[in-house]
Amino acid sequence: MKQVKLPRMARLAAVSWAVLMLTQPSWALNYSWTAASGDWENAANWSLLGVPGADDSAELAAGMARLSGPASLGTLHMTGGGSQIYGTGHLSVGTLNHGRGTLGGNSMTGFEAGSTTVTTTASFNGALTQSIGTNHVLTLQGTSNWSAGSGSLGGSGTVVNAAGATFTDQGAGNANAYKSLLDVGGSFNGGTFINQGSFVRNGLGITRAYGFQNSGTLQVLAGTFEMREAGQLAGQTEVASGATLAFNSSHAAITGTIANAGLLRFHSGNISFAAGAGFGGAFEVVDASINNQSTNSLQNLVMTGGGSQIYGTGHLSVQTLNHGRGTLGGNALTGVSAGSTTVTATASFNGAQTQSIGANHVLTLQGTSNWTEGSGSLGGSGTVVNAAGATFTDQGAGNANAYKSMLDVGGSYNGGTFINQGSFVRNGLGVTRVYGLNNSGTLLIEAGQIRVNSNFSNSGTVRIAAGASLESSSTVFSNAGLVQGTGTIKTLSANDTLSHAGTLDPGVTNGLGTLTVEGDLAFTDSGVLRIDLGTNGMSDLLAVTSDVTWNGALSVWAQPGLTLQGGELYTIASFGQRLGASAFDSITWHGLDGQRFTVEYNAHDITLRVSAVPEPANWALLTGGLGVLGLALRRRRS
Repeated sequence: MKQVKLPRMARLAAVSWAVLMLTQPSWALNYSWTAASGDWENAANWSLLGVPGADDSAELAAGMARLSGPASLGTLHMTGGGSQIYGTGHLSVGTLNHGRGTLGGNSMTGFEAGSTTVTTTASFNGALTQSIGTNHVLTLQGTSNWSAGSGSLGGSGTVVNAAGATFTDQGAGNANAYKSLLDVGGSFNGGTFINQGSFVRNGLGITRAYGFQNSGTLQVLAGTFEMREAGQLAGQTEVASGATLAFNSSHAAITGTIANAGLLRFHSGNISFAAGAGFGGAFEVVDASINNQSTNSLQNLVMTGGGSQIYGTGHLSVQTLNHGRGTLGGNALTGVSAGSTTVTATASFNGAQTQSIGANHVLTLQGTSNWTEGSGSLGGSGTVVNAAGATFTDQGAGNANAYKSMLDVGGSYNGGTFINQGSFVRNGLGVTRVYGLNNSGTLLIEAGQIRVNSNFSNSGTVRIAAGASLESSSTVFSNAGLVQGTGTIKTLSANDTLSHAGTLDPGVTNGLGTLTVEGDLAFTDSGVLRIDLGTNGMSDLLAVTSDVTWNGALSVWAQPGLTLQGGELYTIASFGQRLGASAFDSITWHGLDGQRFTVEYNAHDITLRVSAVPEPANWALLTGGLGVLGLALRRRRS
């Protein structure tokens, strides 16, 4: 047979065709969906003759495609708002470009349980709206990118970012905008995002995530990632400096670890921290209820909303506390479990608002605390401990006729306990009503009034400045510690009694003064009255406006440089009436010769009268002089 020689161009074309066939097993075609609605498997619904396959790309700009069985695509483009793929089938896609439209069913097409898997890359247009329909599962196995914008990747379906996959959210359109993840029209019954791989949040504004569950790694590198509706953080969560992880209208459970260099903000909802949960950094609780069973340390805790609450059996160690409103500890609704909070550096309480320490909760203050001016309440039936070395300053009520309350329960007298082991300083105007004050440190009433109830206990020092007062709101009023100063101690009424088993020390440090008791005063066997004497008849004075019963000890001290003159009279106590001819059991003298004094119990006062007997040193000089004179006379006679 005679061979036919092909022209040169034909031979080159044949070679090129052969090479192409070796490198590409089949042609990759670009299909477009053309039907308003119909079956995916019907070739008549596509732009080309046939149904797109594993190497092809398909675009849905409009219309609804029902997928009943398994199918594969190289690339899927969803670009139209009315585009939809639904049904019970499973679609495997190499690359997904989801600009608009819906994957999955809805009320019109039926909530059938279909699924889509993206094996390599997925992109979502953050400026537009995409949706994952009810019962549909979208699984991302590669690298996904949700571009910047204030749109929504919504729906009530499920998105799974698989183990080893990375989903990057580039943030909202600007710093004041937000985007939504798996919401349904902004409501709280959206879908679920299950992160088993890595979810990275960058960019500006807020991402509102409805039903976010993390068992992989959540990285909030910039902006705010806000969890809404039901959520869970079981893996590793990282919040970078300047970024915020927020919880809003959320029922979230945290069982994993949050490495927080930014801010955790709890706006509303119920959040629980399991015993093994780890977290730190800065907390801001606006109106959320937090059940904490863990033990962790915080850099800063801010509580600003009236509905804010941290309760549970856990312990928080906080460097800085800013307690504006809300509750530390449980109540009747949440349970009165015994948790605790320790503030290691500074604490501030808003005196114009209401804060509460719940039953069985213990708040320990180890640094410098400030309760600002105002007529609010630091209430509750829990316990506040101002530790040894710590200082708590109360700036007073809103005005001279107002009051503020500490550890009360609705204004009743069955509140909590303030245990002062350090220094409690009261300044400002009005009255501070303290329900259950236990002082073993130093209570300094510099201005205004502190009013205590029957649970008042003093084994430390109370110092009352001129014009200030320590008052009782109960018929039971006792003191076992040191009370000093130039202010006033007031019993409930003129007929009620201060039972005194400690030391009353009128005056100020290195100075003389008058301490006033308004009401009755009764010394016990262990009661002491300390009086300092100065020159020219000047001394401390205990002034009791009503009846007095003396007992215990009188301790008299000489001021430095004291000189006495015969006949000088010192009035050391005044009173309405001395009951039962009572007197001190003992008198001790410090820097003085008690033999030079006569103690006179008069009708309305006690005085110390100086006799004309010389001082012991003068007696010695006189005796020595007489001895020398006698010896000289004997020598003269001899």
